[in-house]
Amino acid sequence: MRPVAIFDSGIGGLTVMAEVQRRMPHLPLIFYADQAHVPYGNKAPENIRAYMMEVLEDLRPYHIQALLLACNTATSAAADFLRAQTDFPIVGMEPAVKPAVLKEAVDKKILVSATDLTLRLDKLSRLIKNLAAEDRVQRLSLQELVTFAEKGDFDGPAVEQYLGDQLAPYDLSTVGALVLGCTHFLYFKPLLEAILPPTIDMIDGNVGTVKQLQKLIAYHEDGQGPGPQPQFIVSGRPASKEEADFFQACLCRS
Repeated sequence: MRPVAIFDSGIGGLTVMAEVQRRMPHLPLIFYADQAHVPYGNKAPENIRAYMMEVLEDLRPYHIQALLLACNTATSAAADFLRAQTDFPIVGMEPAVKPAVLKEAVDKKILVSATDLTLRLDKLSRLIKNLAAEDRVQRLSLQELVTFAEKGDFDGPAVEQYLGDQLAPYDLSTVGALVLGCTHFLYFKPLLEAILPPTIDMIDGNVGTVKQLQKLIAYHEDGQGPGPQPQFIVSGRPASKEEADFFQACLCRS
């Protein structure tokens, strides 16, 4: 069975990888973190596309059967570009605006949190327009959560202060759902649950993305025991033991 590569600028994609492992425990996986360039959310789209070409070249020896972009920003900036360069499926992510719009009452606002670039690019605006949800959706940048996550700070006082400051301008009594539009943000769900009113649903796109991957790849159960250990790559090189241990710890949080 050929491996599937899961890509993110950093550790956020491990939250998606955990879902892949739950659904397809015997699938060989390669996790590629481009930590030399993290975060992607404040980079120019053309730079992200250049980084992704390097990623494709680094992954060439592994003969992957699919690449999952477990990064909303990379999907927005480069997914279509990458599909024109490859002969295997490129599975991307987008903020789970549609599930939120369909689930919440029409008088409730949808707060879409994402990185700066994801919020700026036309892809998100087109998605919101196609759902006729322009009057219901409010955008919320939580760019700094990526930096906190990469440092392993998921619930410290600085994180709590940052979230409080970013949420302060919004009338949360009118909000029905918070869309977590960056895979890094899922690490902060426990803290967000403590801060937000209990009436606000938190919605992310991980499960839907993994279901799409399942439709596109060849997979079969290989025995009853545990599946193969994932391979970890950091910006083109094998992860160090310290990095691999950190990645495994993040997987356990997912």
